[in-house]
Amino acid sequence: MNRFVVYGNGCAAQSLTQLLCEKGKFVSVVSPSHKEIQKAIRANFEAKLENTTEFLFPDDLKYEIIAVDKLMKKITFNDKLTSAKGQCEMVFEIFDDELSNKMSAIREAREVFPNSIIASHTESLAYRSIFEKFSHDPKVVGAHFVRPIENSRIIEVVQGKNTSRETMTSLLDLAKSLNVQMIQCNDQKGLIANRLIAQFLRESQDLINTQGCSPQDFDAIFQSVFGTTSTLQQMQKGLGQDVLKNIATS
Repeated sequence: MNRFVVYGNGCAAQSLTQLLCEKGKFVSVVSPSHKEIQKAIRANFEAKLENTTEFLFPDDLKYEIIAVDKLMKKITFNDKLTSAKGQCEMVFEIFDDELSNKMSAIREAREVFPNSIIASHTESLAYRSIFEKFSHDPKVVGAHFVRPIENSRIIEVVQGKNTSRETMTSLLDLAKSLNVQMIQCNDQKGLIANRLIAQFLRESQDLINTQGCSPQDFDAIFQSVFGTTSTLQQMQKGLGQDVLKNIATS
């Protein structure tokens, strides 16, 4: 599996494109914000090349430009799904968590790519609402890359009632090629990773409120215990208030 369409918007679409491209995949990005995504991806590739030893000439500007150009040639950018070039083995629908928009995107993807797998990525919606509308489609599946997506090591997968075994096998093969672990989950808002993070954030805020420690003191303890440089505020911002609210209503 080597050719993909990423159909969505924002940082999630950008990050997934980077992940696929850096693993040697060819990607067509289809997004209302495709120009902004293109600029952001190129900037991220350039920054990564400046600070990595994975590439042959990390300190040579000439070869850095060549390397970035080579990566960017694996990606096309469009604002219409019908403009996506070439064959497509899998479409990733990765719009924000507004159900009607996601449903419209999946319908359009099926019309344009009748034989492709369609993998829907959501941070906080239950997949049952999607599966109900595509109950006779064996190639629709839920696929959530755990953040940060561009460096994801886990993909949470939800199988619909009629999602075929072949579709699940294709996702497993993709996960292996991306060097990420596929974990099959029961359908619930936030799946496992985001529910875990949301619970941690709620408990963290409760500790700050009841123990009388400052956010800075909490961060110092948190960073020491878990060996991270992240702060509570960064984690809250990364997940997003809308995601937290959606998960809380489940």
